[in-house]
Amino acid sequence: MKTRTQSIPRQLTIRRQHFLWLGLVILGVAALAFVQDRLHLSELERESAALHRAASQRAGQHDAHLTALSAIAVAGEGQRSDLFLGVAATISRFYPRIDEVHLVPVDPSRSSVSTVPLGPEGSELIRAAALGSTGAPVLLPHPTRDGFYLLVKRSPNNDTATNALALGIDAGQLLAGDGEFWSGENAGLRLVLPDGHILIGTGETGRAQYSRPLGSASQPLLLETTARFGILDLLPPLRVIGVTVAISLLYLIALTGLRQRGRTRAAEREAELRTMEAQLSHATRVNAMGEMASGMAHELTQPLTAI
Repeated sequence: MKTRTQSIPRQLTIRRQHFLWLGLVILGVAALAFVQDRLHLSELERESAALHRAASQRAGQHDAHLTALSAIAVAGEGQRSDLFLGVAATISRFYPRIDEVHLVPVDPSRSSVSTVPLGPEGSELIRAAALGSTGAPVLLPHPTRDGFYLLVKRSPNNDTATNALALGIDAGQLLAGDGEFWSGENAGLRLVLPDGHILIGTGETGRAQYSRPLGSASQPLLLETTARFGILDLLPPLRVIGVTVAISLLYLIALTGLRQRGRTRAAEREAELRTMEAQLSHATRVNAMGEMASGMAHELTQPLTAI
């Protein structure tokens, strides 16, 4: 009965130790998930900043192309369309994202010069944008192609402009990146015109975690990126196993140290008890000898008194 009674507290102690170990493992895994989340967000910020720089540089090149094409159009005065088309073709060859170049006369009776066919609706849209411009290029969603936008500028860039110059730009190629980060299923990005028109939106479409307009005065397109992290991203199996093993080893080391400390204290207490028992035994013997001496003295005193 005594052995059974003693085993119950021991089982409770072992159970508490198991619960403590499990709690430490859960805390370690939660900390791992938090760290992984911070790392992924940092990577998203870094990749988004790199994409923003690249897209801003590409957008800045469009202004230079518009300026060069406008100079050629003004110099040709509508007589050298072949020269204009040759330069436009060269630009499209070296910059594939610019696959449309249009020179639309302000006078509707004159014919347009374009690298690709442009319908009456597109011509009127470009003409109206140029006439309404105050000098800064105008951004418009492409009337017939999703994911494209038009960058319109009057030529020459003054109130006496005779032409409207437009570039048709592929927003997807503007955001083309060399890394594998944006090709994954978890990452998403959007490119939005200042009027709120979404040019391109891929991947995750939740709340943007990175939002910044391109560094181009003429094309302040808003770049938004986001990412969704799954359970395997936050808790990679190998790292979870590593954390569990590390916590288990540290827990065993700490538990072994505590047990050794407990045994040392128990041994010290046992030694103190033995010392106290030895002192008590000595005192008991001294007391017994005193009582024997007192008895012997009493027995000797009676005969002596009688004599």
